[in-house]
Amino acid sequence: MEKKIIVLFDLDHTILNIDSEREFFYFLKIKKIIKINEFNKINENYKKYKKGNLDFKNHNLYVNNLIKSLDKYFINKYIKYLKNSLNTNVLKLLLKHLYLKNLCIITSASNKFIVKKICAKYLNIKKFFSCKNFSNIKSGKLKSLKYWSKKNKFKSNLIYLYSDSFNDIPLFKKSKFKYSINPDRILLKRKINHLILND
Repeated sequence: MEKKIIVLFDLDHTILNIDSEREFFYFLKIKKIIKINEFNKINENYKKYKKGNLDFKNHNLYVNNLIKSLDKYFINKYIKYLKNSLNTNVLKLLLKHLYLKNLCIITSASNKFIVKKICAKYLNIKKFFSCKNFSNIKSGKLKSLKYWSKKNKFKSNLIYLYSDSFNDIPLFKKSKFKYSINPDRILLKRKINHLILND
């Protein structure tokens, strides 16, 4: 029987060297599309996320309200702007797994409208988990994987995970092959294969 392999890549601070959602709103602030106080709210939420205590339900509602009337021109311009933020060393890992015909999935706590466009433009990946009306973070990422696997009748005990964040510890526990990419200080203390892959 053929072994099915799932490879999960976190997006922010893993494939990208930045947080794509926070950077997007910083981009909009520089372009004067959003107000300073609106960006400050996003920035405060980002700090809470880094500490692991962000209320993602309220955050997603706030983000969705900010972008609901946004001209797609600015989203597309931002996606082009991200090109220089891609971690080429991590992209090589991704390409290796794609060459081996492993099933690669991007799993991100950033909003769907950003993740979807990054996957399409730079990664050539159609399968991704992200935030919009629910929280794809911590155990939420594990729930996303289980839901998708059940829906698609896909079973695999061979799971690779590449991530930088302690927020992904539930996924690390589930994965057989686990690699932290430029890990944060909490994840660095865990007994995981640590890869320092700076560009």
